[in-house]
Amino acid sequence: MEQTVSASGTCLCGHVRITANELELDISACHCHTCLKWSGGPDFAALARDGICIEGSEYVGIYTSSSRATRAFCKECGTHLYFHDTETGEHYLPVSLFDDVDPRTFTLVSELFIDKRPPYYALANPVKQVTAEEYDAEQIARCG
Repeated sequence: MEQTVSASGTCLCGHVRITANELELDISACHCHTCLKWSGGPDFAALARDGICIEGSEYVGIYTSSSRATRAFCKECGTHLYFHDTETGEHYLPVSLFDDVDPRTFTLVSELFIDKRPPYYALANPVKQVTAEEYDAEQIARCG
């Protein structure tokens, strides 16, 4: 079982605060087309195991990015807040969102959609690499 911490952080303008009581310290980098378009590079995200608490929800915009996911952002400053898997209910949050966690606490353990990664960058960490096909198969097996 992965180690977790209680963590909170704000968007750039401070209108939205998100708290995760059980944020996993093992993180993934996603290279899918949507994450690259959304963030301008890979999305480094951590799973909030026990859901999230949002303060300033009136500033949160929700975008339906696929048939199984929504993405949230601050309507004031544009900060990316989370990816929500609508089938599993899981929330994945950018690790850079958290103000009270030392970034060295996180450990990159996997790269998702490695076959979609653009050729102009590569991560040096020796981690599990998952293709789009493998990711989809995992999701089908997990969700039934």
